[in-house]
Formats: sequence, C-alpha cells, structure tokens
Amino acid sequence: MTNGEARDGREKSSIVPALSLLLTAVVAGAGFFLFLSGPQVRVSEPKDVLIYRTGAEPNALLSFAFPLDMSNWSQGHNDRIKTAVLQAERLPFQVRTSGARRLEFVNRPERICEREMNECVHWPKLAVVDLAGDNMLVKAGEPTPRTLAFEVLCPPNRATCNVATYSDALRSIGQGPITFSISLHFERDGSRTIHCTVERIYVDYIQRVGWQSAECSNARVEGNNLF
Repeated sequence: MTNGEARDGREKSSIVPALSLLLTAVVAGAGFFLFLSGPQVRVSEPKDVLIYRTGAEPNALLSFAFPLDMSNWSQGHNDRIKTAVLQAERLPFQVRTSGARRLEFVNRPERICEREMNECVHWPKLAVVDLAGDNMLVKAGEPTPRTLAFEVLCPPNRATCNVATYSDALRSIGQGPITFSISLHFERDGSRTIHCTVERIYVDYIQRVGWQSAECSNARVEGNNLF
C-alpha cells in the first residue's frame, strides 16, 4: 500500500463518523423544533365522500361524510378540531356539522347498530355510527383518521324553504358536477381548506338504496404546514 492509498483510507474512515454525527444532530434538531413549535397537523386529500340519508321521511335529512386522514407530527402537543364548515355549489341553505362518524361496510349492518350504544343508522351494506367521547381530538405523534359528517337544514328564521324535505335537498345537488369545500379550524394549528369535486351523483340510486359513495376528483388541501 502506498502512502497516498493509506491517506485516502484514513480520510474515508473519518468522513463516515462525521456524517453519522451530522445526521444525528439534524434528526435531534428536527425533533426539538417539533416539540417547541406545537401541533403540526397535516391533512391528506379526501378520496371520496359518502352521501346518505339520516332518519326517515318526513323528518329525514341529507347528510355528507368525508373520511379524512390526519397526522399530527408534533412531539407531545395534541390538537383539536374546533370547527368544521361545509360549503358547496347549489347548496344555498344551512349545513350543520354533526360530528365525527365511523363507517362500517358490512353485509349485515343492522347487527352493528343493534350492539351500538351511540346513534347508528344503517342501509344495505352500510352502517354509520356516531363516535363517542372527544372525537375531534388529533393526538400527537400518530395518524388520526376522522370521518366528518354534515347535515343539510333549512336556513333559520325563514317562513318558507325550497329544501324543506330530504328529497328537495337531494334533487338540488343532482344536476352534474358539484364542488365541496370544508373549512377546518384547529384550536392551535390554524386552518385548512379542503376541496373535493364530485362528477356524478345518482339521485335515483340514493333514493332507493339510501346512500352513495362518490369519488373526489381535483381534491386538494390548502394551508398544510411544511412539517
């Protein structure tokens, strides 16, 4: 071995520990930053929306449920969804947030509702169950899937309402593509705006079966942080 080869070997052997130390420092620094910076919630684009009926005529309500994947990258800082507001084209009436739900796609959904203590509605191969407890909590350091549900109501203080029934509300959205926007407001980590366009709503099918799962196109989320 020549002197040059020996020198190259010593230089390479010293580089590896230095890179390892640098990587450790970067990881530790990122973790320290996430600890100090508070909640860091990232919301993924929605893949679909569930359109379904809650209750029975004449008191049925048109409802929407959006399954959302969230991750709080913070170390030790939980957050909570403070408010969620749904807006959509051709929905010139009030939409109420009805909380978080659990969706069960099974062959015998009535059995799900029979053993549930919380409110539960079921249709062929689908059960929609209210989540109990603090269902708007987004825990630190772990994924938090949440299905947010909304119900269509008439505007308050109106003597008449052109969507007084579930059927009226359903017909109002069954006219081609419709774009939904959800404004999420967290207690500590600001706001996100979620967009989802549904190309086709099968009104007759929903009337007959009670629900439809519709794919989101052009889905995007505005306001996510870097981390």
